[in-house]
Amino acid sequence: MNLPELSRNASALFEGAKGILAADESTKTVGKRFASLGLISTSELNRKYRQLYVSAEGIEGYISGIILYEETAKQKTDTGVPFVEFILEKGILPGIKADGGLVPFGEGEEQVTKGLEGLEERLARYKQEGFAFSKWRAVVKISDLYPSDGCLKENS
Repeated sequence: MNLPELSRNASALFEGAKGILAADESTKTVGKRFASLGLISTSELNRKYRQLYVSAEGIEGYISGIILYEETAKQKTDTGVPFVEFILEKGILPGIKADGGLVPFGEGEEQVTKGLEGLEERLARYKQEGFAFSKWRAVVKISDLYPSDGCLKENS
């Protein structure tokens, strides 16, 4: 991505009083959400759930970007339109969660984000698939003992 494209995307994401919808819950998180309702998470149920909010009438008036999970990035609407294309047609920028989740760090309760391995290749593929931005997260535990310098450095 070149600087003018990055600038355009950043401007579009922060245009007006719109927000970014973080719709990138992992299959594990969606599974827990559905289990609390007595439902069993499947790829098809997850797709229908995500389609419900990306196709909400007028969403483009409130949302400038939607962060998708890898599973959703490969799925299509009921009419066969890929989610990324469907979102773009609404004037919303599609984003994707680029990190690889959390893993324990050290002997304590801290975690670090994994996924730097292969990140450059994944980002190139995401761009080719139509994504305009990505999300990377780091979780920092804060207490009397944490965060440790090592965990902060590793997450940085």
